[in-house]
Amino acid sequence: SFFLAPGAGKIYIIPVAGGPPQQLQPEFAAAGYPIWTPDSQGLLFLGNRDPNEYHEGTVDWWVAPVNGGPARSTGANAAFRNLGFSSVSQAPETWTSDGQGVLVSATLADTRNIWQVPISPRDWKVAGPLRRLTTGTTMDLQPSVAGDHLVFASLHSNLDIWGLTFEGDRSKA
Repeated sequence: SFFLAPGAGKIYIIPVAGGPPQQLQPEFAAAGYPIWTPDSQGLLFLGNRDPNEYHEGTVDWWVAPVNGGPARSTGANAAFRNLGFSSVSQAPETWTSDGQGVLVSATLADTRNIWQVPISPRDWKVAGPLRRLTTGTTMDLQPSVAGDHLVFASLHSNLDIWGLTFEGDRSKA
């Protein structure tokens, strides 16, 4: 998970040409993992509003305009929890090419898959059920989109048991 305890992170915007950094949503107790909205007018991020603790009522994906104004909750926390995820502490990773959803690698039970979270660009709210795009027992990570193609890393582990004879009086295996 991408846990954001109070004081764990802040988001800053710095002009490419240089200049002073501008803190985005300084009233958040913690904010991180920003991605630009498809129109480049805002940032979607994982944020915690409560300065005293981490709890489900204050953690969500939020969209904030870069030119100022309040952040809007997307409702991703409720959507993740309705599917049985323990929390929304999954970081948003990339928008779909049509700008209608966000891809995230998230763990449900013991499997980490790529999920699509539909988000309306009209009001920045979750606009339907989450959809699992990959299945299996590997760890699917780092989704990236180009046109109508999705690429991601699929990692699997191999656990082996090894046995060695040990000569205790010689300290040799």
